[in-house]
Amino acid sequence: MFFNLVAVVLSVLALAISTYLALHQNQIQRRANYLSACTGMFAGFRSAAFHDHYLFVTETLPSAYDPQLGISGLPEEARIAVYDMAYFFQNLAQLRLLRILDEEIFAQLHIRIIRVWDAIAPIRPARAPSHHRGLPAAHTRSLRRRCPRDANRIRQPPLAAASDPSASD
Repeated sequence: MFFNLVAVVLSVLALAISTYLALHQNQIQRRANYLSACTGMFAGFRSAAFHDHYLFVTETLPSAYDPQLGISGLPEEARIAVYDMAYFFQNLAQLRLLRILDEEIFAQLHIRIIRVWDAIAPIRPARAPSHHRGLPAAHTRSLRRRCPRDANRIRQPPLAAASDPSASD
């Protein structure tokens, strides 16, 4: 009787482990399908042009251009920078919503996401297409709730202005 009970317990345990491993393998295979897309996105993130666009959008754009122009009224270089930043972070948010990116990877960029979205908020169209509506804004609100300390940090002036010796006089 005792050995029958042990055999049943071991069988149930083996079934549970097999089920867990199968589900885990399925998740890994699903993520592997998107590996090339993620690799391409992060390769773009490492480029100097990406970081130049980021600095332009977060530091120059809000003060240099009238928000009434909208995105389509910006000069070509400014418009390209805005689109590069907005769509990169929107695609990142979509990958997170689809659970392709883990929270740990996504969380490393949350300050950048909030800064870009806040910088382009005054110039973006009032109504986005219905299939995009609210996606980045929902993630921005979610990031602000989860990381209030960092959300407050992004309101501080950029480091260049803070380290300017003439500003302290």
